[in-house]
Amino acid sequence: MNNNDFAKMHNPNRPLTLLNVWNKDSAKALQHEKIKVVASSSYGSAADKNKEDGQQVSLNENVGIFSSLTGDMFRSLDFEAGYSDNSNSLQSNIKYLIKNKISGINLEDKLPGENELQAIEKFTEKINLINHTDIEKSMFVNIRTDSFFQVI
Repeated sequence: MNNNDFAKMHNPNRPLTLLNVWNKDSAKALQHEKIKVVASSSYGSAADKNKEDGQQVSLNENVGIFSSLTGDMFRSLDFEAGYSDNSNSLQSNIKYLIKNKISGINLEDKLPGENELQAIEKFTEKINLINHTDIEKSMFVNIRTDSFFQVI
């Protein structure tokens, strides 16, 4: 399934529901039920490994949740804050995701453990780098905003 197929699943009259997987077993269970779109949950994968949320589970471990899936499923990864604040590492991470058939990412606008949102310039730079790295535009990028959770 490509981005166009995924985009067509978004219907204003019927919201798209993404089922979150926490580990390989839950991913396999959804594939067995012929679910076409699966998404990971950073909180879920961290809880499954008795760790805290916020990039405490490695990118490799989170991508590994999808490793046993076969076929044309849309795989969306909770990419946290990109697993890096360094441009070179972020670019390597995006290439790694594309290589491992991750079709979408959920990117957060704050860094783990911080209460402040990333500066708009820094976050825009991150989004532009992701867009530039994904040469074939194969990845669907969802931006999650935490501004609604900020204490004023």
